[in-house]
Amino acid sequence: MKKAFLFSLFLFFIIGCNKDDDSTNATSNYVGDVWLRTQKEVEDFGKMGYSSVEGTICIGCVAENDIDDLSSLKNLRNVKTLEIQYNTVLTSLEGLDNLTDVDNLLISGNSLLNNIDIFDSLESFKTLEIINTRLLHINLESLRTPEVPPSVTIIGNPILESINLNNLTHLFSLEFSRNRDLLNIQLEELTKIEDNFTIENCSKITSIAFNNLTELNGYSKIKQNPSLETFEANNLVKAEDLVIDENYQLTAIEFSNLSNLKSLTLRGSRVPVLNLESLQNRAEPTSLFIKINYSLTDVNFGNMTIAKDVRFDDNQSLTNLDLGNLSKIEGSLYIVNSDLISDINFENLTEVADMRISGNFNLETFIADNITQVGVFEIDGSNYDLTTISMDNLGVVTDKLTIRDFGTNSNLTNLDGFTSLFSVEELIIFNNDHLKDFCGITNLITNGNVGAYDVSYNGYNPTQQDIIDGNCSI
Repeated sequence: MKKAFLFSLFLFFIIGCNKDDDSTNATSNYVGDVWLRTQKEVEDFGKMGYSSVEGTICIGCVAENDIDDLSSLKNLRNVKTLEIQYNTVLTSLEGLDNLTDVDNLLISGNSLLNNIDIFDSLESFKTLEIINTRLLHINLESLRTPEVPPSVTIIGNPILESINLNNLTHLFSLEFSRNRDLLNIQLEELTKIEDNFTIENCSKITSIAFNNLTELNGYSKIKQNPSLETFEANNLVKAEDLVIDENYQLTAIEFSNLSNLKSLTLRGSRVPVLNLESLQNRAEPTSLFIKINYSLTDVNFGNMTIAKDVRFDDNQSLTNLDLGNLSKIEGSLYIVNSDLISDINFENLTEVADMRISGNFNLETFIADNITQVGVFEIDGSNYDLTTISMDNLGVVTDKLTIRDFGTNSNLTNLDGFTSLFSVEELIIFNNDHLKDFCGITNLITNGNVGAYDVSYNGYNPTQQDIIDGNCSI
């Protein structure tokens, strides 16, 4: 394509070297790619008077070029792809003022360029990428959403302080990443993002508010913004995969109207209360992954009755875990390393596929009396203070039941909470120093179905025949 343009330029000079400059080509269309690597090439192309380019115009695109004036490109109205890159002396984009339609706009590595305001009046664009510039502000307030929602990517602009895209209402995707000094994001009219949404590694931003946003239809990530304190999206109704990760100063998340959520990951925050009071059931049930939130004390699950996965891991201030109306968890339920929880009572839960209770040092009682069926259930001695396990209506374990490692400091002495069990595919009771009473599983052994039976290294290790013979304890 470079050769094609240089050849066209050569023909132009042969034909037009003795003619005065005119605007006879002002409405003409250039088909192909154009690489303008010097100021002379910019001016020579401008003399052709093209108003439309069906291809790529790359202005600069080589290091240490001498381009400093784009005024000769004033006839341009429509460009399929416009790239302005690596221009070390260019300070202004004047000359591109008349552009109304640019499908793909890339501005990257122009060290002296101080604003891009001329693109405020674009009537149509599909992608906007601003990468590795020295811009202090991006003010495209008048830029409006075209018929097809566009993508906006603003990455690696180290002194950028503010972004104003206030009149954009609907985007395909949005990414703000590695903008170290970014303090202010204005997207007040934004209502919907169709695909991915990212705000990541923006070191100084303290608050994010998208209070007209109603839908996030792709993968959304708010990650590693070390000064971020609040994230507000109070009109958000629907979100697919929402990840809020490693924002260690984050103390407030406001989703007061969020009712349709595929998954939420909240990891590494200081949020004290996670309020999801508006959550409702959905065709593909919601998953919650809540991990390493050291200030979290309480969670509100809203009106959900069915979830896919619910995992709480290393939330060391969590004192209350009320699953609310949840009755069925199709995937996993993990309660791990929540040091301050003393009692767990899942009073409405009837069915869960995979349940693990581990590392809750102060847990004394675990009650899930309405669970009738579980796939995998594992509970271990890292719940040091646990004395009571009550699952009075648990009848079926379709995969594996494991009770292990309740050592010399534990108080687990019996299995009285499992009296209703009648079918277990694999039973593992291992290394429980004070466990000497197995009478709670007498019904299972004598009248039910047990696949694999592994009982060893406990205070008492009865065989199945021992239990059948009535020797279920010592």
